Amino acid sequence: MGWKSLGDSELLVQAAGKFDELLTSDGLLAEQNDLKSLGLGVIVPTTNRVREAGRPVPALRAAIARVAPGQKLVISPA
Repeated sequence: MGWKSLGDSELLVQAAGKFDELLTSDGLLAEQNDLKSLGLGVIVPTTNRVREAGRPVPALRAAIARVAPGQKLVISPA
């Protein structure tokens, strides 16, 4: 998608035009940007370490169903 060089704000604008939710390990992303104006839900797992996260698919599926546009939702994948 060519987003590697984008800053946080630019990344969110691009993501908002293509997706309903964004999964990120950057817990400050939501606090530093106006998610409500973008209409983008942000999901932040409590860890980005695969061994600690276990199998995060059920928690991630539930988060996708629950997160509202403009909302940050922190999930614990374990």
